[in-house]
Amino acid sequence: MSKNRMPFVGELVLLPSSEDADVSFSIKRLNNRDVMAYRDKNSQVRYIQEDDNERFITEKDYPMGSMRVDVVVLGLDSWNILDTAGVVIPVTRENILGYLMPEELDAIYEKVMEVNPILSGDKARKNA
Repeated sequence: MSKNRMPFVGELVLLPSSEDADVSFSIKRLNNRDVMAYRDKNSQVRYIQEDDNERFITEKDYPMGSMRVDVVVLGLDSWNILDTAGVVIPVTRENILGYLMPEELDAIYEKVMEVNPILSGDKARKNA
C-alpha cells in the first residue's frame, strides 16, 4: 500500500523584537537538511579523567558563540529591517551580526530552539 506525501514545508512563527516595536522576525521550523547542518557543526566532546584524582576535564572544539549565530542563521527566515533606501536587508550571517542587537540575537536563538526542540535532543514535534 502506498501513501501520497508532500515535501516537508516548515511553518513560520512571528517573533516581535523586544528592542524595537517596528521590527519583527519570522522563525522557521527546520527541515531535515537544516537539522543535519546543525548536527554536523557539533563537535565531539571529550571527557578526560586525570589519573591521580577524580577530576574530569571537558574539551569542546566548537565555540558556543559561533554555534548560537549558526542556529540563528538556520532558523531566521526573514525580517522587516530596511536599508536607507527602503529595501529589505537580506538575512545573511554578516547582516545578522551587523544589524541585530545582542538582545535580539539571543531572543531569536531561544525562539529557534523552542520552535525546533529536536536541536536540543528532544523529539521533533508533530504537525497538527
